[in-house]
Amino acid sequence: MLVFCGGLRSDQSHQVETVSSKKAYWRGDYVKMANMLIPVDWNNELANKGVEDTWDFINSKYVEAADQCIPCVGCKKKKKSNFISKETLKLISCRNELFQSYKRSGLISHYNKYKICRNKVNKLIKMDKVNYTQNLVGNFRDNRKAFYGYLRSKQMFKTKVFQIRRKSDNTLTETDAEAAEELSEFFKSVFVTESSEPVPEFSVESDINTEMIDNIEIQPAEVYKKLASLKVDKSPGPDGMHPRVLQEMANILDIPLAILYNKSITDGILPEDWKCANVTSIFKKRIQVRCSELPPSVFNVGSLQDFRIINSRQYG
Repeated sequence: MLVFCGGLRSDQSHQVETVSSKKAYWRGDYVKMANMLIPVDWNNELANKGVEDTWDFINSKYVEAADQCIPCVGCKKKKKSNFISKETLKLISCRNELFQSYKRSGLISHYNKYKICRNKVNKLIKMDKVNYTQNLVGNFRDNRKAFYGYLRSKQMFKTKVFQIRRKSDNTLTETDAEAAEELSEFFKSVFVTESSEPVPEFSVESDINTEMIDNIEIQPAEVYKKLASLKVDKSPGPDGMHPRVLQEMANILDIPLAILYNKSITDGILPEDWKCANVTSIFKKRIQVRCSELPPSVFNVGSLQDFRIINSRQYG
């Protein structure tokens, strides 16, 4: 994964750490979190702050509340047969014990008991698998990630990008650091560099709203509408604000975010965190690929809402 922050860069010395725990946003105590954020007088606290200080204050309150109200869970490796019920697992243990008894004694009576238990276990495993599949199918309509995750679990071969073909000499990279550097150089080459010249003036048709962008004032109700419609199964961006929390706290965070958006529009400044995004290469074709076959996927939740609100107004 590369990080976009005013340009693309890759740090070869950075070692990817194994995540031992993560936030369980579906178990968050959002009532307690709301009680922590409601007493904050956002208008007075943010009155004399600049864009960056406003963002830092909002983010600090968010992090403080999230740390206290959202528990962490360990990342356990999923079992291969995670559809088997507890009752079936107990019967499997009983089957194994009966088989060991038969091996020790060699008696036909022990074998018959083992055979009965074995057949029952096989029948229960089939039933558990059917029930598990039916539950998955029922969730596919509302949870697309569950559908694609199920398809990936059925793949016999896991597709991965091992080598990148260099554009300069057509050779292949040998390490992950070299591949990351090659991808970074390619992404920078296709990134549009804004000109320092003045923006040209354009003639505006009469039927288009000609209100200047610096006259826009975003209302908390507009922010609330966007936050309430966020997809909670998406991952957070570099700012760490999860869509589930933003949706649950939409009626509280709409005021500070509206203040922040208006200050950003008035001053023409974006918080530094909003200039960062997680950039991930999406595999498309072969194991040995060129950078042009790996288009980037860029994602940052919080920084997009300001532009979506402005775009929804259809300003010219």
